[in-house]
Amino acid sequence: MKYLSTLAAVCLLIGPSVGIAQQISPNPNPVGNTITVDTPTYYNWGDNTDHFANAGSINITSNGQLENRADLTNWAILTNGPTGVISIEGKFLNKRFGGSLANLNNEGVVNVQGLIDNSGWIRNYIGATLTNETDGWINNDGHLNNDGSLISNSGLVNKGTLINEGHGTLKNNSGLTNTGTLTNYGVAVNNDTVDIYEGTLTNYSTFFNHNDMTNYGTLANDVYFEASGALINNGTLTNQPGGTLTNNGTIDTTNGTFTNNGTLNGDGKIIGNHSDYGVTSPGNSAGVMTIEGDYFKVDGSKEIELGGLFDGGGDNALAEFDRIDVTGNVELAGLLNVSLIDGFEKRINRGQVFEFLRVGGTLSGQYEGLGEGALVGNFGGQDLFITYGGMGDGGGVALYTNAVPEPTTVLIWSMLAGLGMTVRRRR
Repeated sequence: MKYLSTLAAVCLLIGPSVGIAQQISPNPNPVGNTITVDTPTYYNWGDNTDHFANAGSINITSNGQLENRADLTNWAILTNGPTGVISIEGKFLNKRFGGSLANLNNEGVVNVQGLIDNSGWIRNYIGATLTNETDGWINNDGHLNNDGSLISNSGLVNKGTLINEGHGTLKNNSGLTNTGTLTNYGVAVNNDTVDIYEGTLTNYSTFFNHNDMTNYGTLANDVYFEASGALINNGTLTNQPGGTLTNNGTIDTTNGTFTNNGTLNGDGKIIGNHSDYGVTSPGNSAGVMTIEGDYFKVDGSKEIELGGLFDGGGDNALAEFDRIDVTGNVELAGLLNVSLIDGFEKRINRGQVFEFLRVGGTLSGQYEGLGEGALVGNFGGQDLFITYGGMGDGGGVALYTNAVPEPTTVLIWSMLAGLGMTVRRRR
């Protein structure tokens, strides 16, 4: 009797006719046909060699659950309702078919212990959960839009377009590799590693880094309408050689480590100490970069553009020449490269001063080959010199087109230049 009971239980699990466990069918599901999964017992199992192909529609209702342990290929539409469940232990291939993109629309729960390979479109709606379990893997070559909760506890590779929408939460608890386009409008949390290679990661909202975030490609902490990106770095943030980090928002690295080995630009704010071995170019053209902390320029270069005399008059967006404002201490090294923009070579004259580095603490070090009063170069027919005796409690660094001035003279020139040019606007 014991063996008969066991056999009966097995039959209940695998026999489609009893209604307890039913193989999803027909296979293939043709164009125009809709399969409704309305019980928690639909499956695609087999011996991991079975393959289900969908060219029509699969709708998982509030009572439905689809468990995939083999291969399921979707060329059309698979919709998981608000209380539906999809469990993937095999392969789910959401593929492009001709000129059309397959769609996985999730309003419920999707658990991945196998593989999702997406070259179509996955939409994870508000209130929905897409979880990449410890043994799972998500490979996105298409479009993945998350407006719900996307949790990755295993490998997540984005080669296509991944958008974390305004209501979305993206939580990375394992390796996230981006070689495509990843955009955050919601809340993103990294608890493991984020590696940005030739791709682009753009943050318009809030991004928490609690471990390692490394950029070899393009990392932008940017402005979206009136909101600006906040990158909260509580771990290690590294911009590697060849990488470009554009910060027009706020990078808060008070409790972390931020090192620039690549190119850093933008007119945003960095809160905390910052070590710079790469290229720093304030603004996006002429602009002002703010550092609330200590700034250590160890190597590399500083790129300064001069397009006019006006320092912005309190509005950094109006500044006509590049500037870095540092509230703490500054150590200088590396090269200084200066260029003229906006036709300023026709307007540069003697007696002009450009204080491009303002220091609230102490200033030490000098740019390579540029001692006090050294000639930086000839620009628009004018010799441009450097002084390390600008404004600020610990001094600053200024460029000027005169003989070497006293620090007090630099202060007077800077004040007069600011007052005299308050009506100018950058072109």
